[in-house]
Amino acid sequence: MTNNLIQSLEMLSKKSIKLLKAMREYMKLNERPVENAYILEKKMMTISSLVEDLSPSDIKGSLLAWLDSQRKEIEQGKDEIKFQFGNRLRELCKTGGIEVRGQYPLLRLGLHTLKLNFELGEATLYFGPEIEKIRTKIPVQAEVIYDMVIKHRRDISTDDAELDELARDIQLAYERCARRDGKVYGEKILIMDVLQEYVFMKQSKKFAVDARRQNFREYPREKMSFMLYQLRSYGNAARGMHLQVATFDATVDKAKALWVPEDEEGAGTHYEYITFEPAPSS
Repeated sequence: MTNNLIQSLEMLSKKSIKLLKAMREYMKLNERPVENAYILEKKMMTISSLVEDLSPSDIKGSLLAWLDSQRKEIEQGKDEIKFQFGNRLRELCKTGGIEVRGQYPLLRLGLHTLKLNFELGEATLYFGPEIEKIRTKIPVQAEVIYDMVIKHRRDISTDDAELDELARDIQLAYERCARRDGKVYGEKILIMDVLQEYVFMKQSKKFAVDARRQNFREYPREKMSFMLYQLRSYGNAARGMHLQVATFDATVDKAKALWVPEDEEGAGTHYEYITFEPAPSS
């Protein structure tokens, strides 16, 4: 009997130590209840499991009552997060010239779309109206999301001073594809074939002699999409270039079509073919 009693006390001691540690971590997080609401909720689940595992006692009853009160406070904190997050994100985006539109769980941030999951405290960022997924499981923090949007916009943009060179390179890629396919200059060519040729044209000599991943210059789809948007939007950089709207079936085939923005608010169209007007004869 004595051995059984000792074993029971040892088990109770281990459970109590785990519970005490979890509660101390919870109280530390609870110093910032709104900001840490989702983390607190996860920690609460751990504490609740440990409490349920205790034998019936006065302390267990008190702990269960405490858990109930904390759950209510966490829910209030989560509601406050939604309010504070929306206001703060709009404030930040305004400074960057980005209009925030829509309502939870989908917000449009200019050319980007944010899909929020407040239950998990996570967000997913897309380019366009959920066209290209950029990042998942982003913390629902306005500063983090705003910085990510600004950085992505910067990463996919081509400097205005380089647009003439970009236009020449896209046209050259089109010419090469036309010769390879036995087509006359001015005929339509799959837009993704031309862009694929462009990507290989822009690789370094180092990649040509050693085709390793670390030597490859990446061109994500959203960068190619934004390149074409810039060419069509600024001056005469893309004179003679025309894009042909994709058929419905082609819009779901990434090997054939590419979504290209029409404006800074996220409107856009899927295109399947690209053409260039032949130079006028002298």
